[in-house]
Amino acid sequence: MDIRVSRNKNSPKYKEIIDYLMEMVRNGKKMDKLPTEIELSHRFRVSHVTVRRALEELEKNSLIMRLPGRGTFIKNPVHVSKILKFLIILPPRRTATTGFFIPPIVSGILSSEIEDEFDIQTFSFNYDSSEVLNICTGSGINGVIWITPDLGQLNYVKELESFSYPVIGINRIEPGINYVSTDHETSARQMADFLIKKGHKRIGFVGFCEDLSYIVHRYKGFISAFRDAGINFDEDGLVRMSVTKHIPFEFDVLKFKNDFVYMFEKYKPSAIFVLGSGLIEMVLDTIIERGINVPRDLEIATFDEVPERYEQKKYIHELVQPLFELGKYATESLKKLLNGEVKKVEIVLPCTQKLKTERG
Repeated sequence: MDIRVSRNKNSPKYKEIIDYLMEMVRNGKKMDKLPTEIELSHRFRVSHVTVRRALEELEKNSLIMRLPGRGTFIKNPVHVSKILKFLIILPPRRTATTGFFIPPIVSGILSSEIEDEFDIQTFSFNYDSSEVLNICTGSGINGVIWITPDLGQLNYVKELESFSYPVIGINRIEPGINYVSTDHETSARQMADFLIKKGHKRIGFVGFCEDLSYIVHRYKGFISAFRDAGINFDEDGLVRMSVTKHIPFEFDVLKFKNDFVYMFEKYKPSAIFVLGSGLIEMVLDTIIERGINVPRDLEIATFDEVPERYEQKKYIHELVQPLFELGKYATESLKKLLNGEVKKVEIVLPCTQKLKTERG
């Protein structure tokens, strides 16, 4: 497969030089000589400082070597074979079988019916970009599928792309990256609209965090349903996640539970919208402890499915994310990026609504 790197005219000049040299690294042999600093400076009409910055980046990642008095040479060529090699980057401390959302995404990635054979390698990201680049160069990786990159990881995504490794982020809609994601905003708006049309005016929003973009999108959808209905949302009904650590992301569980109880007692919602699977378990455990009946005392809607062990599941409205499909579309889209069939991937998929009719 011949991979052609498309250059963005608005990208920094040193990154254009990196792209240019990466094509030679991909197609060359070990110890092939690369253009001199003078030649690169003339070709790209930049200073020697800019050329050296590009060379230093490539040298740092063991792709080239600079020998005083002799020139610059390929150190580790990256050859592209017919077998596509994809790297799946997982959240910190996770594996391909961890939790409820990673396994179906990985299954979708592996199920994709693409003409070429492909190999998959997984890596749990630990905020060390050099380790990722070493895997990509050492294993001949063609492209990267990054599962749920957070805002603090976007620079790492862009760094990989600067070395000509196309990246697709899964389930995060972020500016400047390729993504295949759930339509967080529309799905939340539709669920909130459903609750409002059932007559609820006081609906709690449980799990807000401005540091997580997908939750911000869900909140926007939730608020827009109130606006469309001509109702003002009272922020007394907002339960926040208090962040204790950003890398990797962690929040104060005890404070969250206490804040939920405080909101419930002060705001007295007739319904709540919970932002995800881990949170719904905490909410349900708290509700059970306090003897709150669902749905007689409180109607609940949530993103993601409620675990089967909870009897209340049969009463809770669920937004089921298309996790398997996210993985499948990501693999197929990454192949299209590599083949030059598309230059940008921005795919959003709707959730499936599971609306319950039973009464307690």
